[in-house]
Amino acid sequence: MPNYFLDTSALAKRYHKENGSEYMDRILEQPGSRSPISNLSILELESVLAIKMRTGEINPESVETARRRFRADLAQQRLLVAPSVNEGRFRTARRLLVRYGAAEGLRTLDALQIGGGP
Repeated sequence: MPNYFLDTSALAKRYHKENGSEYMDRILEQPGSRSPISNLSILELESVLAIKMRTGEINPESVETARRRFRADLAQQRLLVAPSVNEGRFRTARRLLVRYGAAEGLRTLDALQIGGGP
Protein backbone atom coordinates (compact mmCIF):
# COMPACT_ATOMS: atom_id res chain seq x y z
CA MET A 1 0.00 0.00 0.00
CA PRO A 2 1.34 3.45 -0.78
CA ASN A 3 2.38 5.67 2.08
CA TYR A 4 2.51 9.44 1.83
CA PHE A 5 4.73 12.02 3.46
CA LEU A 6 2.28 14.41 5.11
CA ASP A 7 2.99 18.10 5.45
CA THR A 8 1.16 20.14 8.07
CA SER A 9 -1.70 21.27 5.85
CA ALA A 10 -2.49 17.64 4.98
CA LEU A 11 -2.07 16.55 8.58
CA ALA A 12 -4.41 19.27 9.89
CA LYS A 13 -7.19 17.97 7.63
CA ARG A 14 -7.14 14.75 9.63
CA TYR A 15 -7.92 16.52 12.90
CA HIS A 16 -10.24 19.32 11.81
CA LYS A 17 -12.94 18.71 9.23
CA GLU A 18 -12.38 20.77 6.09
CA ASN A 19 -12.06 20.23 2.36
CA GLY A 20 -9.87 17.16 1.91
CA SER A 21 -10.50 15.65 5.37
CA GLU A 22 -12.30 12.59 4.03
CA TYR A 23 -9.38 11.85 1.70
CA MET A 24 -6.88 12.09 4.57
CA ASP A 25 -9.06 9.80 6.69
CA ARG A 26 -9.13 7.20 3.90
CA ILE A 27 -5.35 7.34 3.51
CA LEU A 28 -4.57 6.96 7.20
CA GLU A 29 -7.24 4.38 7.95
CA GLN A 30 -6.15 1.94 5.25
CA PRO A 31 -4.76 -1.26 6.77
CA GLY A 32 -1.00 -1.02 7.05
CA SER A 33 -0.90 2.74 6.49
CA ARG A 34 2.39 4.21 7.71
CA SER A 35 2.88 7.85 6.73
CA PRO A 36 5.96 9.77 7.82
CA ILE A 37 5.74 13.24 9.33
CA SER A 38 8.46 15.52 10.65
CA ASN A 39 8.96 16.89 14.14
CA LEU A 40 8.29 20.26 12.57
CA SER A 41 4.82 19.07 11.54
CA ILE A 42 4.01 18.31 15.17
CA LEU A 43 4.92 21.85 16.15
CA GLU A 44 3.09 23.36 13.19
CA LEU A 45 -0.04 21.34 13.96
CA GLU A 46 -0.17 22.98 17.40
CA SER A 47 0.12 26.36 15.70
CA VAL A 48 -2.74 25.51 13.31
CA LEU A 49 -4.94 24.43 16.20
CA ALA A 50 -4.12 27.61 18.14
CA ILE A 51 -4.99 29.81 15.14
CA LYS A 52 -8.27 27.98 14.61
CA MET A 53 -9.17 28.38 18.28
CA ARG A 54 -8.13 32.05 18.38
CA THR A 55 -10.26 32.84 15.32
CA GLY A 56 -13.26 30.98 16.74
CA GLU A 57 -13.21 28.27 14.09
CA ILE A 58 -12.95 25.61 16.81
CA ASN A 59 -13.40 25.51 20.57
CA PRO A 60 -11.02 24.24 23.30
CA GLU A 61 -12.81 20.88 23.46
CA SER A 62 -12.26 20.36 19.73
CA VAL A 63 -8.57 21.14 20.17
CA GLU A 64 -8.29 18.48 22.88
CA THR A 65 -10.15 15.99 20.69
CA ALA A 66 -7.75 16.73 17.81
CA ARG A 67 -4.75 16.22 20.10
CA ARG A 68 -6.13 12.88 21.36
CA ARG A 69 -6.76 11.69 17.80
CA PHE A 70 -3.24 12.77 16.80
CA ARG A 71 -1.69 10.90 19.74
CA ALA A 72 -3.75 7.81 18.81
CA ASP A 73 -2.47 7.94 15.22
CA LEU A 74 1.10 8.12 16.54
CA ALA A 75 0.51 5.27 19.03
CA GLN A 76 -1.05 3.09 16.32
CA GLN A 77 1.89 3.97 14.05
CA ARG A 78 -0.32 5.36 11.30
CA LEU A 79 2.07 8.30 11.55
CA LEU A 80 5.82 7.83 11.88
CA VAL A 81 8.01 10.70 13.04
CA ALA A 82 11.04 11.07 10.78
CA PRO A 83 14.48 11.76 12.26
CA SER A 84 15.40 15.32 13.12
CA VAL A 85 16.83 17.67 10.53
CA ASN A 86 20.63 17.75 10.29
CA GLU A 87 23.09 19.70 8.16
CA GLY A 88 22.85 17.28 5.24
CA ARG A 89 19.09 17.68 5.15
CA PHE A 90 19.46 21.45 4.92
CA ARG A 91 21.67 20.95 1.87
CA THR A 92 19.11 18.58 0.36
CA ALA A 93 16.33 21.10 1.08
CA ARG A 94 18.36 23.81 -0.65
CA ARG A 95 18.80 21.64 -3.74
CA LEU A 96 15.06 20.97 -3.78
CA LEU A 97 14.35 24.71 -3.57
CA VAL A 98 16.78 25.46 -6.40
CA ARG A 99 15.13 22.81 -8.55
CA TYR A 100 11.46 23.20 -7.60
CA GLY A 101 11.09 26.50 -5.75
CA ALA A 102 10.16 28.70 -8.68
CA ALA A 103 8.52 26.15 -10.95
CA GLU A 104 6.48 24.26 -8.34
CA GLY A 105 6.18 26.83 -5.56
CA LEU A 106 8.11 24.71 -3.08
CA ARG A 107 8.60 26.62 0.16
CA THR A 108 11.28 26.49 2.85
CA LEU A 109 9.61 24.38 5.52
CA ASP A 110 8.14 21.99 2.96
CA ALA A 111 11.60 21.53 1.41
CA LEU A 112 13.07 20.76 4.84
CA GLN A 113 10.39 18.20 5.56
CA ILE A 114 10.55 16.55 2.16
CA GLY A 115 14.35 16.67 2.13
CA GLY A 116 14.44 14.94 5.49
CA GLY A 117 12.64 11.86 4.28
CA PRO A 118 11.57 9.05 6.58
